[in-house]
Amino acid sequence: MGGGPCRFVALVVSEQLKITKGDLSHYDKVADSGSTRRMAFCGVCGTQIYSAAPEADPNGLVALRATTCALRTELRPAVEIWCDSRLPWFPEVPEVKMRRDRQL
Repeated sequence: MGGGPCRFVALVVSEQLKITKGDLSHYDKVADSGSTRRMAFCGVCGTQIYSAAPEADPNGLVALRATTCALRTELRPAVEIWCDSRLPWFPEVPEVKMRRDRQL
């Protein structure tokens, strides 16, 4: 799930998401806040595919792990979140909007 200084996701309408190989497994992760995220992953290798909060998002958006997307080279960052906890050595991307942790 981690191992790097950040996670790149693309927000996708769930109805437009097409899984091209394999079957997904799911588990519900409960945050300290009490909110639940449905985590979808490959049932064979465990690779994280997306997470979603279907009961909280009326648009049915999922946070697709961009590294699993066939069109990942066409994706460009638009927003960076959790900036207050950024590692000091990780570079900023000047053209990207930043949101402080307390704004989430």
